[in-house]
Parts: sequence; structure tokens; C-alpha cells
Amino acid sequence: MDVFFQEDHELFVSSSSNSSLFWSDDIPPAHFPSWSSFMPYRAVGTSSNQSRASLGLSANMNKRVLEFVRRSWPECSRNRELDRGKGYQHMMSERMRREKQKQSFSALHSLLPRGTKNDKKSIVQAALTKIQDLQGYKEELQKRNDDLKASLGVMAVKENDAPRGTKIKVRIGNPVSGMDSMLEVLRCLDDLGLETTSARSKFSAQEFSAVLETREKVEAAEVENVIQSKLYEAERKLLHKLHGIL
Repeated sequence: MDVFFQEDHELFVSSSSNSSLFWSDDIPPAHFPSWSSFMPYRAVGTSSNQSRASLGLSANMNKRVLEFVRRSWPECSRNRELDRGKGYQHMMSERMRREKQKQSFSALHSLLPRGTKNDKKSIVQAALTKIQDLQGYKEELQKRNDDLKASLGVMAVKENDAPRGTKIKVRIGNPVSGMDSMLEVLRCLDDLGLETTSARSKFSAQEFSAVLETREKVEAAEVENVIQSKLYEAERKLLHKLHGIL
């Protein structure tokens, strides 16, 4: 019985009859496929034409994507430029608003009494207090004005019937309040026991003057001196009060 075995492309034959052994290299070597990790992937059953068609389709898709990105890029750039421009305009507007607000607070602070703190809260509180004081002073002046009109109305009614008495003339420069000066003149005449039959006054920021007539016959110069002194005293009080408010 012959025994055959193969090793490394060689064929060995052993015969049992004569116990001989011989080898032969006539047998062609077996072919084994060489596989590699770097071989291109190809699906089973896919032809070369189909592969080329797939590659063409992929390339076409890539071109479309690149074209879309190329068209979209200028629009995105324009949008970013617009956003950047709007942000800059908003920043400049806010800066101008703050600068105007700072100037307004500075101007308001210059009108407030000395010693007022320079922060916004202190300026607003001091301005509010001053406005309230001025409002009260205005109401007081309005009341005095009404009293003066009432007094002048009564005197106008009596003017025609009253006999001619003494004419009193008074004047003062740079009055604090013309109405207060007129009220002080009438109050002084009343304290002297003189009845006023007529009164005419003229006042401005530069001068206050008044001409009054009394029912009684008195020494005009003496009465005028008394009234003038009372007016100066009243002016000093008004100035002191006004400085206390400011």
C-alpha cells in the first residue's frame, strides 16, 4: 500500500511493498488568496460600473454641498456685520444718554446748597426738599397777594368818598418781593393809626415804589421815615428767610 503526504509544496510517496520512499515536485503549488487591511472595500455582488456610478454620485453631492456653503457664506457675513453695526450704535447711544444724564445731575447739583453730596441719591433728595420748601413759599406769597388785592379793592371803593388827607410816598431798591413790601407799608400805616384811602404801587426786580393817601392830616416826611425803616427791616428778614431755604 502506497502512502502519500505533502509538505511545503513537495510530495512524498511511500511504498509498503519494498519500504521505499521517494519525493516529487511535479505537483504545482496550491494558490492561496492574499488578504490585506488596505484593500478597498467592495460590497459583495457590486460591479465596477455600479461602483463608478456611486463615486460619481458622491462627488456630485459634495459639489452641491460646497456650492450651498459658498452661497450661504456672504449672507452670514452680512448678517454678522449688521449685528456688529447695531451693537456699536446701541453702545454709542447708551454712552451719550449717560453723558447727558451726568450733565443734568451736575447742573442740578450746582443749584443745591453747599455741602450737598455729589451722588445721585443725595442730589435727588436735596432737590425734592428744596422744591417742597419753594412750593410752601409760593403758597404763602399767593395768600399775601390775595390779601393785598382785597385791601386795594376796599380802598378803591372808599377813594371817591374819602376827603383828601396826606399823600405818603415810599420807595426801596432791589426788593426781595414787591407784594411783601406793599403789605408791610399797609401794615405800618395801620400800626400808626392811619386809614388809607388810596394806594398806587409799582414794583419790579430793580425798584419798589408806592404812593398812598391817608384820611388824616399828618406830617408826610415823618410817616415816610417810619415806613422806610420798617421796609428795610422787612427786607432783611425776607433775605434771611430766603437764604435759609436755599
